[in-house]
Formats: sequence, C-alpha cells, structure tokens
Amino acid sequence: MAETWRKVSLLADELGLPRPGYDTIRIIARAHRRRRAEVRELLEPVVTDLLQGRASAWDVARITEALSVHQSGLER
Repeated sequence: MAETWRKVSLLADELGLPRPGYDTIRIIARAHRRRRAEVRELLEPVVTDLLQGRASAWDVARITEALSVHQSGLER
C-alpha cells in the first residue's frame, strides 16, 4: 500500500493535483483487490471448462458477470 501511495502522490505532484491521503489509497486498493478476486473466482471454472473442450450458457453467464464486476470498478 505504501509504495502505491508514494507512486500516486508523485504522479499527483507531476500533474499539479493534490496528493491523496494514505487512507484514500488504502480504500481504493482494497476495493480493487476485492473486485479482482471476485473476477478470478467467477472465471476459474470457466477456464477449466474451456480447457476441457466444453462451454455452456452457464460459462457465458459467468463471463458476463465477471465483466460486469470489472466494469463496476472502472466506473468509480
């Protein structure tokens, strides 16, 4: 977290923006990690099915749900 905060703070300085607080970066990083874990959990069984040469409507639904979780993080 500290390294991320340092990098974001340096970039904010370069752009002439106020530095974010450490707590703000911690909240954002935790949310990102949670979404990434959710996407991974949704897609692991899909990858297994695809590697075994089978795909179903369930797999497509999981991919769609994973995309939705990922995009919800981008909209914030």
